[in-house]
Amino acid sequence: MKGAIIGDIVGSIYEWHNIKTKDFPLFAPNCFFTDDSIMTLAVGRAFLNCTDAAMRCSPAGMIASSLEEAEDLGQRTAEVTHNHPEGIKAARVTAGLVYLGREGRSMDELRAYAEAVYEIPTCDAIRSWYEFDETCQGTMPAVFAAFFDSTGFEDAIRNAISVGGDSDTIAAITGSIAEGYYGVPDALWKQARQFLPIRLDNVVRAFYKRYDLN
Repeated sequence: MKGAIIGDIVGSIYEWHNIKTKDFPLFAPNCFFTDDSIMTLAVGRAFLNCTDAAMRCSPAGMIASSLEEAEDLGQRTAEVTHNHPEGIKAARVTAGLVYLGREGRSMDELRAYAEAVYEIPTCDAIRSWYEFDETCQGTMPAVFAAFFDSTGFEDAIRNAISVGGDSDTIAAITGSIAEGYYGVPDALWKQARQFLPIRLDNVVRAFYKRYDLN
């Protein structure tokens, strides 16, 4: 959840003003949270209040007790908003990757899992031509390029911004997967939460406390 929010905030100002470089201020003063953060928080709150239904998938991978459960919960979050096979597939894989990362699986294992359903490009291969594409089939390859080319959490976010396209969404999904694998540096979350109103920050706090997440 924190990773998705960080990615969303960092990418918020680049969605319509793409930059094809990794050299940029991570948290610019004019950054803001978007619907990607709100929907992710809605899922987290739903999991706090009930055992069924949700709307975005990264929290599903964080609380699941098995890969199958992560995929199932991820699918449920997509069914109510996307109702499309590609959206459901993306949600299942994203939640699955978050779960596998939290379980301590290797990068090679995560790659093999994703490659079973997607082709994975590199950032260098797509950066020069990639443009805005709001579809899941257009978004997920950019997400995978950003994550699988990364060397750490911050590097994953910078990769996601550098490929261009729907920057806040790409960085939010990349951030959620990167959180599962790398964790979120405390210093980055401290910066990011300054962009959230107290009521939203409280949802994050409650979710991580309820499920004893680091």
